[in-house]
Amino acid sequence: SVFDPDQHNFFPSGTVGIPPVNAGYLALAYRFAKKHGYKVPDAHFWCIMGDAEFREGSLFEATPDFAEREIGNLTWILDYNRQSLDGHRITNKEIMGGTDNERIEKTMAANGWEVIQVRHGNTRKELFKKKDGEKFRVFLEDELDDYALQAMLLIKEPKKLKEQMTKKYSQLKNFLGDVNDDELYKGLRDFGGHDVESLIEAFEASKKNTQKPTIVICHT
Repeated sequence: SVFDPDQHNFFPSGTVGIPPVNAGYLALAYRFAKKHGYKVPDAHFWCIMGDAEFREGSLFEATPDFAEREIGNLTWILDYNRQSLDGHRITNKEIMGGTDNERIEKTMAANGWEVIQVRHGNTRKELFKKKDGEKFRVFLEDELDDYALQAMLLIKEPKKLKEQMTKKYSQLKNFLGDVNDDELYKGLRDFGGHDVESLIEAFEASKKNTQKPTIVICHT
């Protein structure tokens, strides 16, 4: 877009981790040119990638390099939809210490990056305020594995969804008793990566640290 204040340097990805690496080294090239007297736009570089794509080796080679070089004008946006071209992602939660978004967060933080998780939209946040709503938040973030979540999203009838969750997740009994079928149905689907206000807040925050690159993990 010609209206983008960041010079529309936005890299759509999906090719074995190459575009995110290109974005980082182009940001480095801009800085190099600027230091050598060339007129260079004061640009911030953005790249969208998939969560399955994040397992590509090229990303792991570049990750520490961008942090050490202090490429602070770089934001990677990770579309965390728990799927790949082969189908639903199934991670070894016990061995990896959590679901894949947590592995990604720990990896990037250990390599000097700022990490922002955009987990919940505003509908979910309102549900967290209800009776035992904190247990619902913990359930979504720490207890529910990605494959089980995908299965729950296949249930299209709000009443059926609530019945299944009440039967299977006894720790949510009080919370489920305090929400109606439609609230639960919408809340389960209210990922932060679909909430425009949450995304704007995260993207603005990603530009604050001018030394560290940032990855925004958008749950979708």
